[in-house]
Amino acid sequence: MDLLLITFYFPPTNAIAALRPYSWVNEFKRSGINLTVVTINFSGKEVSYHDFFKPVLTPVQFDESNGYRIYRLPFYNSFYHSLQRWGLFRYRVIRYFTYITCTAFGILNITQRNNRILKKFLQKHLRENKYDLIYGVTQPVNLIPLIASCGKKFNIPFAFDFKDFVVQAESKKINKSAREKFEIWLHKLYLSRHVKKAKFLTAVCQPILDELPFHPSKKVIFNGFEESLFDNIRPIETKDFVVTILGTLFPGKHIDVMVAGFKKFINNNRNEKIRINFLGTAAMEAVCSEIRNNIPAEYVNITERLPRQEALSIVKGSQVLYYHGWINYKGVYSGKIFEYLGAKKNILIAPNDHDVLETLINETKAGKLAEDADEMAQILSNWLGEWKKNDFLKYEGDSSIIEKYTREQQAKQLTAYITKQYTVFSKTEKKPSPIFKL
Repeated sequence: MDLLLITFYFPPTNAIAALRPYSWVNEFKRSGINLTVVTINFSGKEVSYHDFFKPVLTPVQFDESNGYRIYRLPFYNSFYHSLQRWGLFRYRVIRYFTYITCTAFGILNITQRNNRILKKFLQKHLRENKYDLIYGVTQPVNLIPLIASCGKKFNIPFAFDFKDFVVQAESKKINKSAREKFEIWLHKLYLSRHVKKAKFLTAVCQPILDELPFHPSKKVIFNGFEESLFDNIRPIETKDFVVTILGTLFPGKHIDVMVAGFKKFINNNRNEKIRINFLGTAAMEAVCSEIRNNIPAEYVNITERLPRQEALSIVKGSQVLYYHGWINYKGVYSGKIFEYLGAKKNILIAPNDHDVLETLINETKAGKLAEDADEMAQILSNWLGEWKKNDFLKYEGDSSIIEKYTREQQAKQLTAYITKQYTVFSKTEKKPSPIFKL
């Protein structure tokens, strides 16, 4: 089968979103799928969250040295990048008006919209190259109508993978605002007909699939961690009791619980050698300010996004890996939680999300969940006491269950699913392609 994979994120960028499509490459090759990737020509030097919205003006680059073909495209949106250049997006009212107006006219995800460049490339490329399937990673979701239109024009079946909800507000269990409900309605209005015409859908969790329009063919393909992720990683060891938080943190009630919990933990153990690492948190100044205003600086290490190997060395040298649950949200895993599983370190989730994270931690037995700041501080204090007494923390994670969350296992599931779906829909196509190889 000849498969065209379209994804905004792909290595060398170190965004965790790039690891999902990249993890499929080897399994596709092993299974005889001839892969071509179309992505953005990110440099790999992106540090902050906003670096992924900046123009990339390099010309199209092509490579096929790794067993698959890849085209790396420029990224430039004249409307949005002009607003950035003029500094107008500093003003909240302008941002809000722009997002709502664009969405109302079907122009989605303006900050990551690259449809003009991508459409021009695909129109030429698909005239010259034949594919059995176009598979789009829909972050951003403005790829959905573009892929659907190209599929229709060139008579190529298409399918979508969803890393996130179509609109983040869909993940809220309660208290959606009128603006959020309107935004969800608009997005679904523009995207539902394209999603329904896809041959199949995949997503990182069941709640996302549940929010999408009814479709008879859909499957959960989890994020995960590489089997050999920590094999050649040397831990950065210290004499401190180290708690590490990996990745960008966003403002919200969960941050209040996190900060209060660490504050209580520190206050109850002021004479102990404790280090709390916030790796990549510097990208969000509001969160950094909350941390600095409440937790004594001598216990805290806040960094920008680090090279992955360096960050994993810190993770491997930690005693506890922390992540917050999303209060009153559904289906929010965060890709980092799977890397935590791969590290085989005790995980602390606080506050408990009473959703997918709770299920994952209970299933794998890889850590503990705290309802509030008091319970969070108590769990950390107990672990600190155990670590001081034994010079290590006992880890009770169930390896046999954790193994199913490797990216390799998930890639095998995806490849088998694509092959099965392809076998079904290729038999019913009115104009089957002459290059079908399965």
